[in-house]
Amino acid sequence: MKIRLRIGATLGLLLAAGAVILLVAEAAVRLQPAVPAAEAPAAEFVSVRVDERLFTVFAALNALGYDTRGFDLPYHPARQAARDYLAARPLPSLDRLRWLLNPRQPYPAVVWALHFGGPPDFRRQVAGWHNPSLPALSAFGLDAALRDFYREADLGTLWARVRPLYEAEAEAYRQAAPAAVQAALDYARPAEPPAGRVVVIPNLLDAYYSGYGPDLAGAAYVVVGPTENGPDAGLVQHEANHSLLGPLVQANLAAVTPAQAQRLHAALRGQVSGSYGTWEALLEECVIRAVDARLAAPAWRENALHQADAAGLRLARPLAEKLVEYEAAGGSLAEFMPALLASLNGLDPQALVGQP
Repeated sequence: MKIRLRIGATLGLLLAAGAVILLVAEAAVRLQPAVPAAEAPAAEFVSVRVDERLFTVFAALNALGYDTRGFDLPYHPARQAARDYLAARPLPSLDRLRWLLNPRQPYPAVVWALHFGGPPDFRRQVAGWHNPSLPALSAFGLDAALRDFYREADLGTLWARVRPLYEAEAEAYRQAAPAAVQAALDYARPAEPPAGRVVVIPNLLDAYYSGYGPDLAGAAYVVVGPTENGPDAGLVQHEANHSLLGPLVQANLAAVTPAQAQRLHAALRGQVSGSYGTWEALLEECVIRAVDARLAAPAWRENALHQADAAGLRLARPLAEKLVEYEAAGGSLAEFMPALLASLNGLDPQALVGQP
């Protein structure tokens, strides 16, 4: 009996010690001192910039095996150059980075990078932790590991080599992005822009037509992968809408009854990627895909909905049909969002799954 008590006490102490370590790691990332960037704010509501932070993060992801290809297209020349360059160099820091970066889910690394200044120092610039889907402790030590990676790989040399490709991409988006964002705002008809600014960042080390749309420190970020034929207005709008419309979806989740939300999620979650594993993420993506379809030229709307269906995002089609009512009624999408989401209460989940 005494032995069992001792074992139980020892296990209790170990669990308590482990919990303390996790709490310390969580606090260390959340409370890491931040020195805001001294750069002057952009005069334009929509700005475009190249970003060596994201270049570094995606160089590390590619070195760790991130090989996703959009629509089976070959790697962008900048990505192929980076992969060849990194494959020829010893990189001891990858042993640590394997525990800190997930090549199957790059989004958390994108959000992490936007908290920090550029390499080689990666000094914290944004206080707090702005990735609610992950605990902050998941990034404990990532800044130090990436500093070592940057030095070992001599990434400054590689960045100088491929930066002209980034600058050319950025210049093309400077011409196209403002009108694309304005079209998204015109569709939503907000009383005022829901974000203080929109920052577009080309990300050539990612897959074709990939994108991420986090919002951080008052800015809506639009991180866009390469495209085949110049800037893609639809890709810009889609990622911007995660910041511009995503909060409206999350604020009106109760418009779908809990029982119906559970039924719809159960029917669809096995058909979608892990990025949309929660009901909240699935619903937001479907709403934005529906808006994508309505923003597209009429000849391309069915193609947009077909892609959503193929990705398992089958709520996009009925939501797009409901948006026709919004377009005719006037008012803002914020005002219409409860009715838009409530329209899902009448759907048969099994009928959705059975669609071709």
